[in-house]
Amino acid sequence: MKKENWEVKKLRDVGKVVTGSTPKTSENINYNSNDYCFVKPSDFTSSIKEIHNSEFYISRYAYKNSRQLPVNSVLVTCIGNIGNIAINKVECTTNQQINSIIPYNDINSKFLAYSVFSKREYLQFIANAPVVPILNKTNFSNVEIPIPPLPIQEAIVKELDSLHRLKELQEQQLTEYDNLAQSTFYSMFGDPIENDRGWEVRKMGEVCEITNGRNQKKVEDPKGIYPIMGSGGIMGYANEFLCPKDTVIIGRKGTINKPFIVKEKVWIVDTAFGFVANNSLLNSHFLNYFCKSFDFNRLNVAVTIPSLRKIDLKEIPIPIPPLSLQSQFAERINKIEELKQLVKQSISQTQLLIDYTMDKYFN
Repeated sequence: MKKENWEVKKLRDVGKVVTGSTPKTSENINYNSNDYCFVKPSDFTSSIKEIHNSEFYISRYAYKNSRQLPVNSVLVTCIGNIGNIAINKVECTTNQQINSIIPYNDINSKFLAYSVFSKREYLQFIANAPVVPILNKTNFSNVEIPIPPLPIQEAIVKELDSLHRLKELQEQQLTEYDNLAQSTFYSMFGDPIENDRGWEVRKMGEVCEITNGRNQKKVEDPKGIYPIMGSGGIMGYANEFLCPKDTVIIGRKGTINKPFIVKEKVWIVDTAFGFVANNSLLNSHFLNYFCKSFDFNRLNVAVTIPSLRKIDLKEIPIPIPPLSLQSQFAERINKIEELKQLVKQSISQTQLLIDYTMDKYFN
């Protein structure tokens, strides 16, 4: 696309820049009714979000005395996690961690949101505090973005919205495959906690080897071939492994309720446990989906950060259906995983196209 008619403008020249503020919490009249959204960074996501509601609200009185934002303002987090973007679809106000742009009539608010989103790394770079990054209103207002005529803005928004919608549909398809896998588990085995099919029941410690994670610093190696796994995924690589392929990983501390299965030998960190199934009794896929259905929070022993103990995990009762039936379930899960992998490849390709389109128009 030719850019001869595009102008480079500062954010202060494409709209009114407003920094939010917090109504006094000591005055009950500010919070005695939920009349207007009071937007904070917790309402944002990593993508451009439309704000229809919020975690916190203020009264009509507080709103009238606040820095009001009309619908379709562009909200940007500027303290801490800098550069998250939202567009309000209801009148609202924000706290002081957010700078907002009320766009002028010749600016499409979604185009402006995409423009600022493309500058996230730059916004983070110019933040001026080493511990808690802060992007002040002056520096934010001076950020420059390319501005084409309004019809071109609208065409760009339409193109990018279509790509993001495609990605959302692909991600929804992934979720549907996850739901299919879970429903297949319940269809074949019933409720594993109630054991309404009357399967033989053993203790987890009798049918699994439970491995404690260990400190990753002892084995971290940039040239290592074994992934270092925590409850959140890969955290580095090691030259040793603790758990074999098909181990089910759960969090020991912090995140404790999101089990997953690994497809290679791994090292696990000291905030995780590994469940290795006794193959003569358990298929690892059955074990994984049993763990997904079990509420590990009920075994939490800590007040602040959720924590689990091996001694408690060993006592978990687990039904043991016939191994042949478990194997049939594993075959179905493998087919679902193959389909999920194709969808993930499509998502990656769509993201590449989004990145290319953003770069084409904004850089």
